[in-house]
Amino acid sequence: MYIVGILCLREDTVQEIPVVERGLGQLGYAVHLEQMRPDAVSLNPGEYYYEKESIVLWLCRCYGDIARCRQAAEAFVGAGVDAIIAMTDAALQIALAATEASGTPIIFTHITHEPHAEKTVERLRRADRVTGVWDIWLEVAQERLSLITEVVPPP
Repeated sequence: MYIVGILCLREDTVQEIPVVERGLGQLGYAVHLEQMRPDAVSLNPGEYYYEKESIVLWLCRCYGDIARCRQAAEAFVGAGVDAIIAMTDAALQIALAATEASGTPIIFTHITHEPHAEKTVERLRRADRVTGVWDIWLEVAQERLSLITEVVPPP
């Protein structure tokens, strides 16, 4: 069994969780989603039965609360998760700080093209325990919208 902690600092990133579940399921894993309760930061896998080759996605919805995100990242490290998914640059920074001593692998997503994020990603290119997806969707979406307004005349 593998446990992956997910730091969702912003609520708009939660919509990506089903995509992660489906992708892992297509690879043949039994996937279980466990949400971290607001009043607790622990998950005892021994309390539940999971298949041997399953992945538990331990989701923390932080609702924009940086302190909760830090608490969750520390809980992930304390529980010995196999990896952390950090959704947004701020969550990535928190995950990096929390895992500095443990060396827990980090997967990042929802990193937008902003000067501070670009510096972070450039620094991470040399790290062997961090990988992820640079999210340029906002830039691409703006460009596409401008093209649509040029091609399609207003009503």
